[in-house]
Amino acid sequence: MGDWDGAARHVDEGLALARRMGETVAIADLLLKRASVALGRDDPEAARAALREAAAEAHTRGAHERTMRDVGLDRSEISSVEHEARHRAERSRVRIAA
Repeated sequence: MGDWDGAARHVDEGLALARRMGETVAIADLLLKRASVALGRDDPEAARAALREAAAEAHTRGAHERTMRDVGLDRSEISSVEHEARHRAERSRVRIAA
């Protein structure tokens, strides 16, 4: 049995650091690790949420639909992720302008 709580703490610490540093590639990778931890904890909904967030990060870096399918999202989920990514980008532009 793994120490899923410890793993989750490490992933969350890494995500916080990557976000502060603006390391978008690391953020997507750590979100994939968060999904793995969630699966280890037998929490498929949290895993799916982490995968969607990872795909959104990949999309903001200009990833193609194929990349999002590679992390396990179907076409309707990809549309949802793309909508979320556009919304995120808009919020970022508003913050920068403020």
